[in-house]
Amino acid sequence: MKITIRNPETFGTFSFPCGDGALENLMKQFYPQAIETRTIPVHEFVAPKEFAFLNGQKIDLDELNFLAKFIDQYDNYEDAEYLALIRFRHPESVKDLINLSEYKERGAYVLIRDVSNPYKVGYKYCLNTHQLINPDRFSDDELTEIGRKLLQSGKGIITEYGILFPNEEELCADEPEEPFYNGKTFPEYYYDSYLAGIKIHYGDADEYLYFPDDETAIVRALRRVGADEFGDCGWEIETLDSGNPKLDQYLEDILREEGVYAFSRTCRAVSEEDHPDTLAHIIEYTGRTDSESIIALAENTDLFYVSPEVWDDENLVCEWMEEHDISCDPGVRGYIDTAAYAKAIREMTNGKILEDGCFVGVMDPEDLEELFPPEQDEDLTMGGLS
Repeated sequence: MKITIRNPETFGTFSFPCGDGALENLMKQFYPQAIETRTIPVHEFVAPKEFAFLNGQKIDLDELNFLAKFIDQYDNYEDAEYLALIRFRHPESVKDLINLSEYKERGAYVLIRDVSNPYKVGYKYCLNTHQLINPDRFSDDELTEIGRKLLQSGKGIITEYGILFPNEEELCADEPEEPFYNGKTFPEYYYDSYLAGIKIHYGDADEYLYFPDDETAIVRALRRVGADEFGDCGWEIETLDSGNPKLDQYLEDILREEGVYAFSRTCRAVSEEDHPDTLAHIIEYTGRTDSESIIALAENTDLFYVSPEVWDDENLVCEWMEEHDISCDPGVRGYIDTAAYAKAIREMTNGKILEDGCFVGVMDPEDLEELFPPEQDEDLTMGGLS
């Protein structure tokens, strides 16, 4: 579901959800006077039409964007269920809309869109209230009776999207009483396939950061918890998965040692690399684990020769010959000086075999020196390059 607003004074129609960077550019271009608060008057909600009650109100665009991301996950049934609840519950603000979008609130009612026969009504009601129907739990006759009682109960709320019936199944006793959204900090929600998620704490406020993301998103999250700097906050990693455990550790070390902005930039570079294992091997080979070096390496993996499953000289020679289309009959390999051949490969590539059985070298040492000029680090050694 997309949210669209129109403001005639800016001659613009804007759609949500959008990236935080895009939202920042929108503010700079059309609402520079409100860039700190991101709160603007909205002339008209074009879609969905159920948001028309907000027309003329001042809207926090961060809230609107979070709501748009959350409801963008809905399927067609969930769209209809949410819009029917808006018609019935009469929310008054974007905060109310966010809280109404949460599963617990939506789960208080079941939307029935097909009332052509009692069986279908009973089946849909049980499917929603029990999440997954066990075929052995309810017979067709039982489902038909459940549907008949619902239709005759007088509890149905008629909307243009179907009939809402209260969910009379007992709710979990341990469900929290706090609202989904407290009006200040946003709850945890992964909209995209993020590489990392971090929970930050400041005072009694919690907020979530997702990476990679625009740095303005970090600034906004810190403001929501009331902190000036990331270093003022407590934090914990909720999820971190680059696709390689060693690479995960490099990233965590950057977060601890260099801070959240360096971590964010590095996450972006790593997320754009299709072969995280290769990047992890290159980092280990170079020994360069700071953020700027990892970013540079992620952007220049083509400078390196990486061959996995190499444990010794014989593996190295065989892999090298296969990679370079050099024919070598198995019966003749006994005549090859494997040690000398392997030494030549290492010298030619300034390469070495890593502990986990991967050979890494560099195609052209001069390219590597351009990437990491010697004056930056006189002690730089890479696979024999000194």
